[in-house]
Parts: sequence; C-alpha cells; structure tokens
Amino acid sequence: MSRPLDLALAVRHLDDVVADPRVWRTALDEVADVMGARGAMLLNPANQGMDMPFSADLAEALSIFVSEGWVGSEPRRRVIPMLLRDGAAIEETVFTLDEIKTLPFYRDFSARVDLPWWGVVGFNDGTDRYGLSVLRSARQGALDRDDLANLKRFSQRLSDVATLSRAAGREGLASVGDVLGQLGLAAIAVDRFGLVLDWNRRADACFGDGFRIVSRTLRISDPAAAATYEGAAARLCWLLDGAPLGCEPFVVKRRTRPHLLVKMVPVSGSARMPFGGARALVLVSPVATAGQAVEPRLLRQAFGLTPSEAGVAARLATGRSLREIAENSGLSVNTVRTHLRTIFEKTRTRRQGELVTLLGSLA
Repeated sequence: MSRPLDLALAVRHLDDVVADPRVWRTALDEVADVMGARGAMLLNPANQGMDMPFSADLAEALSIFVSEGWVGSEPRRRVIPMLLRDGAAIEETVFTLDEIKTLPFYRDFSARVDLPWWGVVGFNDGTDRYGLSVLRSARQGALDRDDLANLKRFSQRLSDVATLSRAAGREGLASVGDVLGQLGLAAIAVDRFGLVLDWNRRADACFGDGFRIVSRTLRISDPAAAATYEGAAARLCWLLDGAPLGCEPFVVKRRTRPHLLVKMVPVSGSARMPFGGARALVLVSPVATAGQAVEPRLLRQAFGLTPSEAGVAARLATGRSLREIAENSGLSVNTVRTHLRTIFEKTRTRRQGELVTLLGSLA
C-alpha cells in the first residue's frame, strides 16, 4: 500500500520533541497516520526495553510482548545489520513468506495482537544508532517498496532531530546537577543501561572506600547494596515514563568512611530525553554526625523496620538508653531489647555503637 505523503514533510510535531520529549507520542501518531499504520515506536540501540516512546495503540501489544518473554526470541533482530547498511527495511526485505507463516513469533504473537506487518528506519543522534518502527494490522496490509523509500527519506530528518535532542538533554542534565548541588545533594545521572552519564561536584566528596565509578559503571563494594542497585539499574530500560522504579532507599556500608544513603529517582516527563538521556538520578545523602534525630519513616524505607522498631531505632540515634526509650515509648525494657535484636539483623550491624553510627549517617 503506497502513501502519497512524504514523512519528512508531513510529521508536523517532530521538531517540537527537542524542547519537550513528551511530544514524541503525538509525532509517532502522525508517523503512523501517514504510513497507514496502527502505531509507531522508537527502538533503542540494544533493541530492547520499553523506555522509548511509542504510540498509545501499541501499549497492550507491547505489554504482552514483554510479559510473555518474546523479547529474546524476536526474529526481526536480524534486521539490525541491514539498517546499518541500507538505512531502512520492511518485512519482505528480511523474511520470506514461508518464514512469516511458520515462525512462532509471527504465528503466536504478531497474528494474535494483529500487528503482522512492520517496517523500520534507522537514524543516529551523533553517537548511537536508533530505529523508528511502524506496525500495521492485517487489514492495513504489508508495507511495500514505496513505503520503504518513504522511510529512507525520513532518516536524515530523524537524525537531525535526535542530535539536537541529545544536545538539549545533556545541557538540561548539567543544569539539574548544578541545582541539586546547590541544594546540598550529591547526584549521579545514569542512562537506560545504568551507565553513568554525569555527576555533580557534591558527588565527588562521596566517592572512595567501596563507592566509585569505573568505566562509567557505579561500583559498590557492599554486596547487599550492590545487588539492590544493580537490580534497579537493570529495570531502567523497561521503565515506562512516570512509572515507579520500585527501589526503596538503601544504605551502602563502608569500612573506613561513613556509610551512605542512596536513593534512585526515575527521570520522567519533559526531562526524559530518548537519546543519550538520563533514566534515573542516584541521590547520595551527605554524611551527618551521630546524635541527630532521624526520621522513622526513612528508617522504615531503608531497612524494612516496623513502625515500632523504627521508633526505637530513631531514639537510639539521639543517644538515649534502652531504659529511656522504654519509658518514653510505653514499652517494656525487654520489648525494646527484642526490637534491638531485630534492628541489628535488619541493619546488618552487631553492636549498639555500630548501629548508632549507621543511624547517625542518615540523620
């Protein structure tokens, strides 16, 4: 099916995405309309994840694609070398009709979600290569050679916009880091793969003793903290705009320097640039001295304490004795001791002095 409109001229909102990446959904809907397709989506360099913009009509199909595990078995991955060579591809330039009829991906997924036909154009942002894919229903029919030519003509305009978008995103990222630094917050920006993009001056003071950046990777020596961070970083490329990361604040224990409280905040909305942009800010709390008050809610989040345990821990941080805590909280001394043993387990500390030092660093 041939379309008379030229993509490079007909997509009116494409330039607007440089200032506000939230406009991508509108621009992708325009692409789909021009191409006579159900929807369109951007593909990141690794051709995986759901952190890139896509048309609203594709949301349900993409959810099934991820939940049923089609990510690792999609045969269209073979098109990537062709994109690097020719700039664009459609179904018939990659697969035979027999393959389309027999491959499980087409038979059990594409046909079921009514997205059997596909085309993609490659473009770059000055550093990495990306793709824009259009998907058609069975009724809309396969893309033809005229559609392929249309996609190829669209490549240069996409590259121009992506390059500007990447530059705008980096400038915005630097500004955000400076503002956070002025507020006394150490911040490290990471991309969709958890690789470090940048950090502010406040973060420099936190590095060392098991917390450092090596080859763009944040290295944490504390095994439990490292597992928490790496698990959250692995989810970034699947994180939809505005969705929670599901990572509570965690503590990095260190041997010779004060412990650190780390919180990962997803980047969303107008700050979420698709090309080379940050997907999360890693906020590292400044070290405080023991003896200051600690917010019980923070202790519950950081260590999984119950409200009663958090109350006991917060009072311990101010230097109160077990008897004083019992009197002020209406608990027996034995109950406070029981809470203390549980707090030791959850904070991975062994002595009361070590615990108070840890809690003081979170004040």
